[in-house]
Amino acid sequence: MIEAKTSVEFKELFDLARARRYLTYDEINELLPSHVVAIDQIDELLIKIMADHNCELVASEKKIPVTEKKARALDEEKPEEEEDEEEIIADPESVVRGNDPVKMYLHEMGCVSLLTREGEVEIAKRIEQGEQQVFGVIIECPVTIKEVLALGDKLQKGTIRLKEVIRGFDEEEVAEGDDSTNVEKVLKLIEEMKDFDAKYHALLDKRNAIPKDTPEEVVRDMDQEVAASKEQVVACLRSLNLNTNMIDHIAGKLKFLVQKLESARDELWGVEYELKAPAEDIRGKIAFLKKLIDEKKAIKKYTHLSPHRIYELEKKFESGIRKIQKLRGEAGMDEENLVKALESCRQGEYLARKAKSELVRPISDWS
Repeated sequence: MIEAKTSVEFKELFDLARARRYLTYDEINELLPSHVVAIDQIDELLIKIMADHNCELVASEKKIPVTEKKARALDEEKPEEEEDEEEIIADPESVVRGNDPVKMYLHEMGCVSLLTREGEVEIAKRIEQGEQQVFGVIIECPVTIKEVLALGDKLQKGTIRLKEVIRGFDEEEVAEGDDSTNVEKVLKLIEEMKDFDAKYHALLDKRNAIPKDTPEEVVRDMDQEVAASKEQVVACLRSLNLNTNMIDHIAGKLKFLVQKLESARDELWGVEYELKAPAEDIRGKIAFLKKLIDEKKAIKKYTHLSPHRIYELEKKFESGIRKIQKLRGEAGMDEENLVKALESCRQGEYLARKAKSELVRPISDWS
């Protein structure tokens, strides 16, 4: 996967793609780290270059769009010798010659080309649909508030740049170290979100404390007030315009919480299996068995477990319960909704990933 390493290993390649909006395959091969040789790695890299940087891939400089050629001609002039050299490089017979991972990839794929403009638009819509599904889940999760507040602290301390987490702040748009005004705006928005979130939770606590005999119209009005307050929090999150990196980070946090939840559940299921009782009866059964042990009565009639193992299972059960309670606090939601949120995130990620994979396809697949 090309994720965390991209900012370092592929920086020169991505900077060139962003600045020029086109790359030749020889340029990609020249800037490609030596360890990236697998077909799936190169496939993912080319997709990322085109999708994230609106960059066209061409076989040689001769295939560059006319407008790009004219623009480049203003900055540099190429000797005729270099043009002749590029004709040799572009020779089809040279595509698979030597230990050249990009050329071997192109040979394997049957040569790569961009889709038609209409096809790109259609795929872009599907990518947007998948990413919006993920974002729609993320902004409804309480853990997002915690992550955004942590983000605010990092921005304030200067340990993270705005362009790393917020859309619309690329290198060419914001000079290095010159985004203080924008940082202040984002920090103000985060502070507003924090206030709205505090108000929302205060209303939610008030709603949950309503007596059961409260008139329906009062309950309904309170529910509407809670929903309106929640929408204020969501609106602030939308206004922040978190970029894909930040959204992926929060989705990763959800995955991590679910993994910890599943581990804690496994502990409980293990205890249930050994004691042959459902979770709600575990404490009662352990208390009963411990009483028999204290009274030095036989327990074989009720379980095959040793007294030592019964005490171990009690500790394991209580540890699992504490872990799940802690996870509820971290996630700000119960286990069922946490798992549902992650599943919806994964669906959105799959839709976006599947659409991105269609940005590059062999000539043999053209319609």
